[in-house]
Amino acid sequence: MSNEIALFGEQSTDLSAVPVYDEQYVGAGNDNVSADDVKTPAIFVLQKTSQVIGELEGAKPGKLWNNITDVCSDSVTLINLGFRKSYIAGEKQYGGATLGVYDTYDEAAAVIAEQQNPDNYRVTDVHKHTCLLLKADGTVDMPVEIRFRGTSQGVSRDWNAKFLSSKTPRCASVWKMTSKKESNSKGEWFMPAVDQVGWVPPSAIEGLEEKRKQIMGE
Repeated sequence: MSNEIALFGEQSTDLSAVPVYDEQYVGAGNDNVSADDVKTPAIFVLQKTSQVIGELEGAKPGKLWNNITDVCSDSVTLINLGFRKSYIAGEKQYGGATLGVYDTYDEAAAVIAEQQNPDNYRVTDVHKHTCLLLKADGTVDMPVEIRFRGTSQGVSRDWNAKFLSSKTPRCASVWKMTSKKESNSKGEWFMPAVDQVGWVPPSAIEGLEEKRKQIMGE
């Protein structure tokens, strides 16, 4: 038996041109893959210490990095679908080991209490905004997470406050995300910045709200 796979018909080296396969075969082989086995699409603001700098073309401090496509850009356009918190149990020292990510503070604290030296660990919370990433033509690209930690959570709280003060669905507004340079005596870093740039047409809200519920698991 030949070790080579026989490919029939004209072949293309353009991997972005996905062939159309029979519907009965779509997803075959992925039966045992759960959400825990898949990288969550997310947009990150790159810092000087970000690992991808020097590895990816265009990766510089202040750029926005898509961890799925590896595209680095100055801005992205988003629709915010929902907000959740998660809690990380990990070592206090910078770059220390992470014990796990949990839905509640109590779960994370319980894991730390079981460690031999619990005083070496702490619980930190992460603000997660689930969004739809939009293409340049306004169509949906993919769902992504925007995560806020530490001082950047001020941006997250302001974003939430704008939604709460608006008499519209959360998914009714369109936002542009960029980065903003901050500095003090210890150095400089980049913070996320979000500004509203438009509204979703009222006729599209019903379909978008259904998509929001599906993505958020409601």
